[in-house]
Order: sequence, then structure tokens, then C-alpha cells
Amino acid sequence: MKPGQRCDDEMLSNGDMTGKYTVYTLYEGHEIMFHVSTLLPFSKDNRQQVERKRHIGNDIVNIIFIDESAAPAPQTFLPTMFDPTWIKSQFTHIFAVVTKAKQTYRLAIFCDENVPPFGPTLPNPPEFNVKLCLPLTHYPTQDVNMFREFLLVKLINAEKATFQTPIFSQKRERTLEMLIKDLHEDYIGDNKMRGRGDKIEP
Repeated sequence: MKPGQRCDDEMLSNGDMTGKYTVYTLYEGHEIMFHVSTLLPFSKDNRQQVERKRHIGNDIVNIIFIDESAAPAPQTFLPTMFDPTWIKSQFTHIFAVVTKAKQTYRLAIFCDENVPPFGPTLPNPPEFNVKLCLPLTHYPTQDVNMFREFLLVKLINAEKATFQTPIFSQKRERTLEMLIKDLHEDYIGDNKMRGRGDKIEP
């Protein structure tokens, strides 16, 4: 996305391969950028939609939104119709599944087995009353904001917890090792130049 062109919930780009629009928000000092599948470029020639998969598949946390028509019947007691095994990715470790009902949002969280526990704990039942049968302008603001805040905190903590898994901790260690090695080589090289009497520019 093109830097410096953002507003509260939308960011314009320069029309490159990431698309023209995305969803952006700021919460408690955390800048959050969402890769929205339907806002990413669509290719008529590529049935696999590789460009879309490239962005979403490299995200640690994915949000899956399920319409009311696809939601499980209440008597089934199923948390969601989504199966996390449908999506194959080395990086995606968390799926937050939001199911829309008539008057509620239902939230389910799927985690890789290596992700340590993270809060906040889901309520029981994991439903948030937002009276979805009403127009957007008539939503009860308090309930909507409560769900928004709960979801954002859950997603932020999910990403932080994922950094403790083996795959990400090893990557972090390798990156740190490379940085230290570069600093060491720069320092040793600087001393060698001084030893030869070469002039170091200020």
C-alpha cells in the first residue's frame, strides 16, 4: 500500500498488486492492517488466485466471516461450519471465525497446537449481542464497540503468542544472530581500517 494515505478504516494505494483499498485501524498504539480477500486483486486467468493467497497465507492470524445463511443450526451445537484444515499455510497459526446470526456475532478461535494460551477468555456462550436485524445506524453502539475491542485484543494477543512457537522463535533467533554478526563484522572491519592508518571520514 502507498504510505501516508490512510484514514480511520480505509487506506488508498497507488494501484499496485496489493489493490486500491484495504482496512486499517489503530488500537492502543497498535497499527493494524487487514488483508481483505475481496479487496485484493482478482485474476480472471488464475483460478487459484495466487496473489490473494500470497498475502493472506503469509498472515499469522486469519479472520473467517460466515454469513447467517451458512451458520450451523442452533440445535447442532457446532461452533462453526469452518474447518481449519481446509487452509494450508506455514505461517497462519490462528483462525478467528466470526459467524453472523440475527442478533449476535458468534466467535470461535482455532489455534495451532504449538501456540500457548492467550486472553481474553471467550465468554460462555461465545456470543455478542449486536442486534443485527437493525440497520447499521441503529446498532447499539456499546455492544458493537465491546465486540470490536474484544476481537482486536484477542487478535493482537494471538499474534504475540504465536511468536513463541518453535517456527517463529527460530526465525527470530536466526534474524538476531545475523544482526549481531553484521555488527561484529562492522566493528572488526572498522578496527582493521584504523590499524592500517586509513582515514575514517567523520
